Amino acid sequence: MSGVAEKRTLKRLATLTCIFVLLFPGSAMANASPYAGIRESAASIAKLFVSDYGVDSLQYNLLYDNENIVSGTTGRFNKNDSLPVTEASIYGIGSTSKMFTTVAVMLLVDQGKLDLDKPVTFYLPDFVMLDARYKEITVRMLLNHSSGLMGSRYTNGGLFDDPNTFNHDTLLMALAGQRLKANPGAYSVYCNDGFSLAEQIVERVSGLNFSEFVRENIAKPLGLSHTFTPQDDFDRGLMARTFLRGDETPRETLNLIGSGGIYSTARDLCVFGQAFMDTPGNSVAQGLLSLATKEALAQKEYLQGMWPAQKDSLFGYGLGWDSVDLYPFNRHGIQGLAKGGDTNLYHSCLIVLPEQNMAFAVAMSGGSSIYGEMMGLSLLQQVLLATGEIDSILLPKEEATFEGAPMPSELTSYAGLYKNNSLIREIRIDQNGTLSLIAVTQQDLPDETFIYQSSGEFVNEDKSKRLTFVEEENGETYLRIVSIPAGSGAAGHNHRL
Repeated sequence: MSGVAEKRTLKRLATLTCIFVLLFPGSAMANASPYAGIRESAASIAKLFVSDYGVDSLQYNLLYDNENIVSGTTGRFNKNDSLPVTEASIYGIGSTSKMFTTVAVMLLVDQGKLDLDKPVTFYLPDFVMLDARYKEITVRMLLNHSSGLMGSRYTNGGLFDDPNTFNHDTLLMALAGQRLKANPGAYSVYCNDGFSLAEQIVERVSGLNFSEFVRENIAKPLGLSHTFTPQDDFDRGLMARTFLRGDETPRETLNLIGSGGIYSTARDLCVFGQAFMDTPGNSVAQGLLSLATKEALAQKEYLQGMWPAQKDSLFGYGLGWDSVDLYPFNRHGIQGLAKGGDTNLYHSCLIVLPEQNMAFAVAMSGGSSIYGEMMGLSLLQQVLLATGEIDSILLPKEEATFEGAPMPSELTSYAGLYKNNSLIREIRIDQNGTLSLIAVTQQDLPDETFIYQSSGEFVNEDKSKRLTFVEEENGETYLRIVSIPAGSGAAGHNHRL
């Protein structure tokens, strides 16, 4: 981890702490309205993001039983602050767009036009790769990130004021020269190209271009009046401005539409989120997807392949969703669905509690989707408490106690080279229990040092990372990395060479 990344980790820890400190403002308990204190808490968190965490502007919205009970905006809309941020200000939502792609696919499934478990080649016969295993990739694998595709092709993807179709038009040609990084279905690793392929499947099956399909089958029926793609004709003057080093930039355009290019608002995202709810009070949203499809979307797809053992996390893929068993709601016996999105300049997050008919969304210029997710975890718990759904707020876990211990000598056998999708690392392990993690590629990354603990893990100095070795059923050895903050850590695998 670079020095910058370490600072970001510590800053995110501080953000998490501050958000939960703001759970109950002093005046909240005295206010007659059950939601007044929550609104005050939301406004305090939003102001904190703008004042201390690099957010230029944001919208947030919390919907419960078809009623917007918490909403607000803050920050600067443009450089000279001559225009206000409003609930109609439009933001890029980044990878939260993947849920629109997922719904588009599932609408075709409901219509009997598409089967999740048929090969991609059935719908895209001109999809070929150098690796013969591509024929085993199914539509489901695109949506749960287990296709084995290399990852993300950004050529002409991120531009300014240029809705260019080059990336879309040349995707199949580019994939034709690639191999796979894993057997299809072996494990889930975040993959933008899978959703770009799903976008093209929607087009082939429906006969509409993707922007038309989203507009006619999702946005119009649900009344999403401020949801668009770069290919749509809309008032771009409504787009919240973005900034680099204090200067206002041209309008950001992400042309990987199905993967991350949709524009929307926090309010529109909450209405969209009603489509996943049991009884949202919105008849159009409730009927958009079949009950079987709603249930399928909420299944733990990540368990179909290899996955690091975990109890609490912000990641556990469903179809499209980053998490279908989101912490801390899982500890309350409540299912939480979450999807975050980040472009270079825009950020968003959508959290849905389908059985409780609650949705929270945030859209930001500057910052990070993780900030929005932490805000949602806090505010949704407050609403659940106010409505009697839960009897206490789960605060971030206390940091685990770490104690040094003699290291079993056999652990030195795990020394060697490990790779992930972007990096090769060397691991050296001394008999005294010191593990060194060294970047072989990207040599500008500093070396990291970990010390063996009585828990059987190697832990770094600031306790922000924990390492263990996992021997999977396929006979391969993986380095498991768990990143703090506790209770919301992301576990990842690096494969041994």
